[in-house]
Order: sequence, then structure tokens, then C-alpha cells
Amino acid sequence: GEAPCVLLSGGSNATRFPAPALGMPMRAATNRMLLVLAILSTHEILNQNPSQPSKMAWDQVVVLDNGSSTAKVGLASDAAPRVVAPNCTAHVKGQLKLLVADEVATIRNASQLEFTRPFERGHVCNWGCELEVWRRLLTDAEGPLGLGARDRALPPPGSSALVVSEPPFALPAAQATMDEVVFEELGFAAYHRRPAPCMSAVRYSQRHSRDATACCVLVVDAGASSTPVMPVCCGR
Repeated sequence: GEAPCVLLSGGSNATRFPAPALGMPMRAATNRMLLVLAILSTHEILNQNPSQPSKMAWDQVVVLDNGSSTAKVGLASDAAPRVVAPNCTAHVKGQLKLLVADEVATIRNASQLEFTRPFERGHVCNWGCELEVWRRLLTDAEGPLGLGARDRALPPPGSSALVVSEPPFALPAAQATMDEVVFEELGFAAYHRRPAPCMSAVRYSQRHSRDATACCVLVVDAGASSTPVMPVCCGR
């Protein structure tokens, strides 16, 4: 696929900048992600862009770890996700009401549900379903991080940036679809996507006091629908 990039405006005028090597840790073990340093390279790019005159604060950067089983959402200023929700939609058998993300977890007996999942073998194959999940978690006023959540609410997409994990070796068509969803459907002002194993490699180098641009690691990303094995050397 193409090199990691930062997209700084929506629609046909989207501007791409190469991302600094291994600039963003996001993932940790289990369902927790380390967010404090997640958007360092995003800040570097934003501050170099003349169309973005003001520095974006860390509490204006939303981080989405988009796993095939669960989606984890928080701010870059958080130490842990604000919400961990099933990355799927579902119907109760015999009913028409659609349950999305955190709503699915409210049904204790999963045998009553008919699931629709966006991921298949590690890649998003159903963007309609994925968009429903992202809207619920990122922009829905009645969602778990909407206006009703008060101090847990996320900033409006139009005045914030999104950092999101993408599957390793994503095809250009899938990346283009994600770009369109983030800008056109969700309306974020800025956006950065990066394979999760790259971010895990950064975190490893930080924990072991190594230079992230010179560190070589082999990341085994054990997920619900796939387990990619990805070498990361010198930020690539």
C-alpha cells in the first residue's frame, strides 16, 4: 500500500503529508490503549500546515483503535479508552430495531441476536456497518460519548482530529474509502491512519528506551478475525 500519510482537509482538496517514521503509539495489551503520546506526529504535521494556524490541543484529538472485535475510543489526553464497544451491529430476532456498538452489549443473551460485522479476515468488507458503528461512537449526540455524556463527551468532529488504526497491508481502495468516510461522512477536520502493529512497535521501543527510528521488531497482532505478523524496521 501507499506510505502512511496525514490528511488535513476534506473532499477533493485533501492534502497529504508523509507521516514521521513510527510516530504514534496506540495499542497496549488487552483492550487498553496508551494514548498520551499517540498524536505526536499529527501535531508536528498540523503545525507545519499553513492552513492550520492554531495548534490543536491533545484534548481535541480523538483516537480510535478499530479492532475486528471491539472499537476503543478516547482522547489523546486520556490514559485509557473512554469506551470499549463491540464493533458490530445486531438485530434481536423477530425485531426490526437496529442495535449499534455499545447497544449490542446491553443484550445479555447473545443467542437472541443476529450480528452484522464489518470485518472479515482482518479487513473492513462492510463499510455501511462500520459507518454505523463509527457514527454511534464518534458523532452521535445520544451515543456513549455524545453530549449527554457531559465530561466524557468528545469534541465536535469539525474542530478535532482523528487518529485511527487501519489493517496492515490495506488495499488503496480500502484506504480511499476510509478517507472518504472520515472526511465526507463524519466531517473531521484532520485525520491520520496507521497500521496498529507500527504503533505497537513504537510503544515497545519507548518502554525499552530505544530509538524508534532504528528499532526492529516483529509484531504478532492477535485479533478476532485474523492474526497478522508484521516486521517493523526503522519505522517502516
